[in-house]
Amino acid sequence: MDKHVLDPRKLTNAPDIFRIQEDPRSIALSHRLINQLRGINPKNFNFFKLEQSGLGNS
Repeated sequence: MDKHVLDPRKLTNAPDIFRIQEDPRSIALSHRLINQLRGINPKNFNFFKLEQSGLGNS
């Protein structure tokens, strides 16, 4: 897998943390959870924003 892209339709009821089905080593976190983690400054984490499919592609 070269790139993770989220489907916004599936994010509506998604939990704050979940594994990417096609790449179980990767874990997706909500903005709410990321903001809480930044407050405690965890080590050995790599945070990056995932794209959402269909946004701005009308």
